[in-house]
Amino acid sequence: MRRENRRFYLVSTLPYIPPELVEYLEKLYPDASPRLDTPDRSIWWKAGEVSVVRHLRSVLEEQQETVL
Repeated sequence: MRRENRRFYLVSTLPYIPPELVEYLEKLYPDASPRLDTPDRSIWWKAGEVSVVRHLRSVLEEQQETVL
């Protein structure tokens, strides 16, 4: 499968992601650097949250490009 077709397939098979949801999650889980006294496990947990939000933002941008 060509890369462009694969990309369209992946985006078209995902459920619609409302921009408001991504904006809400970006506020709830901001992409911020940890403080020096932050425990490792908290950093990993926050990194996971931010990773999900980044993924949703990426999918949203792909969906918006596909619609145009």
